[in-house]
Amino acid sequence: MNEERRAKLGYVRYTKEDLAVQDNNNEINFDREQLADMITRTILQSGNFDEAASLVTDKEVVIAFEKRDDLDADLAAEIAGKTARSLLPSFYKIYTTDEPNHMDVIHSLHREQMNNKDDLQVIERVIEEIKADHAEQDWR
Repeated sequence: MNEERRAKLGYVRYTKEDLAVQDNNNEINFDREQLADMITRTILQSGNFDEAASLVTDKEVVIAFEKRDDLDADLAAEIAGKTARSLLPSFYKIYTTDEPNHMDVIHSLHREQMNNKDDLQVIERVIEEIKADHAEQDWR
């Protein structure tokens, strides 16, 4: 990103009429790849992690990480979860894991589409495994 663009403020102003003309669809869309990038970069910038990966769907985020050796696993999960929570709308469910296999699964899915039923089942399976390994995670 060039310095001039980085220095600009973000600003948008609309009227109801503007939105009605622009889009008959009231659905809010997120760039899931951009969200995943922002989450992963922010987690790594905390200095507590050696590697991180984020997979963002319409309602869930799975974050796999490799933490520093001197960091407690529960604290690492909390840091990753709170980081994502600070960047996402509140309706997202966030799941964190330090299981290396989960990072591999996330990587294998990173180019897939949300409309692929098999991929969605794999994501749900990973989430169920994370839920089985960890108590309910809620970082509000």
